[in-house]
Amino acid sequence: MANQLGLKSYAIIRTEYFGGMGEQYATLYSNGNQLIPETENAINLILAALGVVKDKEKDEFDSIGLGDFRNFDGCFESYNY
Repeated sequence: MANQLGLKSYAIIRTEYFGGMGEQYATLYSNGNQLIPETENAINLILAALGVVKDKEKDEFDSIGLGDFRNFDGCFESYNY
């Protein structure tokens, strides 16, 4: 899919939280090759490796607005499966 979109470097980010507790994982790919394997608590490290520059007083995750997508409720209601 990344190749079809023309993405050379990309990250796969996975988070799961319940009641404030949870886990987060990220992995980094470039040209179809895994550069950094799936690593726990590595989201900001991998975003920085992709070139994300964090804003003052924010981490990379929040600097690019990913903190606005902490819940998927209602995100896919317009799709017909």
